[in-house]
Amino acid sequence: MAILVVDDEPGVRALLERMLREAGDGWDVRHAASAREALALAVEPAVECVLLDHRMPDADGLTVLREIRRTRPAAEGPASPITPKKPNPDQS
Repeated sequence: MAILVVDDEPGVRALLERMLREAGDGWDVRHAASAREALALAVEPAVECVLLDHRMPDADGLTVLREIRRTRPAAEGPASPITPKKPNPDQS
């Protein structure tokens, strides 16, 4: 089983990849840095799970998820949007 980690921030990708590999379940962890790259990799039959950044420069995660579901209608594997909560400098 392959897990696709999609995030435009290299540090987040590296952290998630390391955590998944250290889980020790033998997962094949793949990564993409953009929505375009994610869509190219998500068509591979081995990809059964996607951890997807919700906010990327070239598309939002929900748009990417819809496109994956459209191009792989038989794929029912889990997909999880991930977005870190960043502090808003305008809030006191």
